[in-house]
Amino acid sequence: MPDSLKIAVVQPLLKKYNLSYEEFCSFRPISNLKSVSKSIEKAVAVQLTDYLTENHLHEKFQSAYKPCHSTETALLRVQNDILQALDNGDSVILVLLDLSAAFDTVDHLMLLTRLSNRFGIRGRVLDWLTSYLTSRKLFIRVEGTDSLLSDLDCGVPQGSVLGPLLYSLYTAPLADVARRQNLRFHFFSDDGQLYIAFKTNDRDDLISSKI
Repeated sequence: MPDSLKIAVVQPLLKKYNLSYEEFCSFRPISNLKSVSKSIEKAVAVQLTDYLTENHLHEKFQSAYKPCHSTETALLRVQNDILQALDNGDSVILVLLDLSAAFDTVDHLMLLTRLSNRFGIRGRVLDWLTSYLTSRKLFIRVEGTDSLLSDLDCGVPQGSVLGPLLYSLYTAPLADVARRQNLRFHFFSDDGQLYIAFKTNDRDDLISSKI
């Protein structure tokens, strides 16, 4: 991918209207990319999604960036599991996860290795994705004033077409961890729900086993 298409204009967006303008964590960095770049990413994202679907490589309980899935499908599954457990007389512990700065902390080498080893993406496709991720630059624009150009050594661009899909593949091993701990779970992008049903008299044994 040409380097000229990998320069992002980042505009900080306040996450909530009542947050402080003086705290960096109050803002979400949104990358504005050239329309040509987004068109290319769209074509790649469609082909990558088709490949994952045809080869059954999507994580079953990740509802983001998949055909016929949404926040509604994620909530329906979690709600159904919890209601069934309560009908059976069980108690349920639910933990809600919201990963901080998730898109900004993606390790490029780890992502590329995962794409190759876990998802079988190799050859020219992997070469293109390597080019897409590396040598990226950005500058910040606030009220018409631009910062100096900086290198982007990690993360996937928020506001890009392909970035969110790559993020979901990068975090696929989280599902493996949950399964090993016999936890039920569902993810939507960087939001997760971990939950487990148990008999009330088994509570102490359950807590000690998870610790």
